[in-house]
Amino acid sequence: MAYKWSMLLTIVFVFQLLLMSGDITATQVIHGHLQALATHVGHHISQQGQLSPELIQWVESKTEGIRCDSGCAPQFGDTLTFTIYQTFRPMILSNEPITISVTRYAVIGLYY
Repeated sequence: MAYKWSMLLTIVFVFQLLLMSGDITATQVIHGHLQALATHVGHHISQQGQLSPELIQWVESKTEGIRCDSGCAPQFGDTLTFTIYQTFRPMILSNEPITISVTRYAVIGLYY
């Protein structure tokens, strides 16, 4: 009898652990995608000199959105700060959606 109870409890705990590891893995995948996208966007901002509407539309087709935090009207040599974000609805980590974001800086006119 004790074996059956312990088996049921183990299944419950293992199931919760699997859900949590799935949430952590999904969060890491989204964060990695946002980092790669932010590097690409930073390179384009450096070359174009601004956060253009076409670039904003392209980023919004890939993720939830992008926002300019500071230096939104830059000149040559200025720094533009932007954040790319996406919301994620976890299975077990939280009842509320989690916003995953990446903040990067782009120096206008610096090609790397």
